[in-house]
Amino acid sequence: MMFEGIVEHPQDLSKLDADQVQPALQQLHELLRMEMKWSQDIMDEGPNTGQLPAPNSQVGTKVRLNARHIRTMIPSRKLAWTQLGPYWVAKRVSQYAFELE
Repeated sequence: MMFEGIVEHPQDLSKLDADQVQPALQQLHELLRMEMKWSQDIMDEGPNTGQLPAPNSQVGTKVRLNARHIRTMIPSRKLAWTQLGPYWVAKRVSQYAFELE
């Protein structure tokens, strides 16, 4: 980060004038916003590289639920159903999550 020279600290705080410091603080604020955005973009690239796009399911349509991470009473995983449902989509909670009825 390159903001060391933006704001100078006076030796005597009584000489500190808000009108002189405000442009420097706005410049610092904008620089930090750009750095934060850049950092967030870098962090988002890693986990989302292998993500599949979200299914295009609208509220009111029927969908089947993948039973991969759902525990059932069937003793063998090979004999269990791979999909459960159909269920109605009640609402979209987030980009990858839906509430089912």
